[in-house]
Amino acid sequence: MGQEAELLARGKQLLAVGEWEAAAAHLEAIPEGSPARHEAVSLLAPLYLQHDQPAKAEEILRAAMRLRRDPKLLMRLGEALIAQEKYLEAKTTFEDMARKDPQNPDPWIMLGHCAAAQGRYPEAIAGYEQAILRDTRSATARYYLADVSIRANDIVRATGQLHYLLQREPNYMPAILLLGDISFHQKDFRQAAFEYCRAIALEVPGADVYERLGHSFAAIGDPQQALKAFDSAITADQACWSAYLAAARLCESQGWLKRARPYFLAIAFEPDFKAEAAAGLARLDEALARFDLGDGSAGDEPEGAVPGSFVAPGSFMKPDRPVPRPTTPFRMQEGGPSPRARQTQPLDPSVLAAHQRQSRPIPEKTEGLLGAFKKFLLGPDQPPR
Repeated sequence: MGQEAELLARGKQLLAVGEWEAAAAHLEAIPEGSPARHEAVSLLAPLYLQHDQPAKAEEILRAAMRLRRDPKLLMRLGEALIAQEKYLEAKTTFEDMARKDPQNPDPWIMLGHCAAAQGRYPEAIAGYEQAILRDTRSATARYYLADVSIRANDIVRATGQLHYLLQREPNYMPAILLLGDISFHQKDFRQAAFEYCRAIALEVPGADVYERLGHSFAAIGDPQQALKAFDSAITADQACWSAYLAAARLCESQGWLKRARPYFLAIAFEPDFKAEAAAGLARLDEALARFDLGDGSAGDEPEGAVPGSFVAPGSFMKPDRPVPRPTTPFRMQEGGPSPRARQTQPLDPSVLAAHQRQSRPIPEKTEGLLGAFKKFLLGPDQPPR
């Protein structure tokens, strides 16, 4: 085995165990013009894009394409240009690809991304629709079409695309989460909780999903499940300060004063939260002093209220095959899932099964729904107090 092949093999091994910086160093050591350089670049480019180094990705891609014009590398180049807001160059790149390969949906998906990143939503919708015309089974194109339709306030189009997609791919987690977000912003919190539970049954999500689930449970009058969800958000991301605040507010509103204190203390030195934390701690001290009976019972939680890590109900079975993902790394939604392995304490499935039975699924036929969605807002709701 030659030196270049050894570097490539070692780089792949390091990637497999998550040591991306060491892997990048080995792959970069493969000289230009080497037969192994092309494969090295195909591994390095997405690595640099994933770790927010689009300029570095553009540099190695342009060097590689001077020797070999690979359509896959050209796609990566376009992604690097979009990440650097070089939209005109990206658009030119993808339009050139679309002319040379008219039946390929990928350039049209990337043209949609390019337009969406600039806030040109009608143009983005047209790009994704052109991709669907070329591949009607493209889950990626339908997902991003639904996503950008929400940004354009076209909720009917978004829900229609998501339901069509989930008929073909029932375990497509990004689409399930997007349906949950639509319900959440529509204040249909019972349906939002149902959709988020479906997603959690497939894979451990990011802290933001658990936090929205907590607000949903709080809004439908289930504070114990809400607190479990907020705790899971904190477990997933210990710097999720808004989850600490939501948990503190919830405990205070339920009279679980001693439980509220650690949450307020956790955010007491965070610049954006310290004022509210100080006010909350002052309220707790006043309330505990007023109602303490001398036996240490003031502010105790009712039996069964001690929170644990939230897990989805057992009635949601995990899929037999891997959960599909959008095939392009570009994400229009901020704060997407960032799974983290952790231990969880299972709940009584009957608690969430009750919420599942009461859920009202969004109808597949979207006629007449426009009026119901007129008040849809893209900004975040105020968390329930």
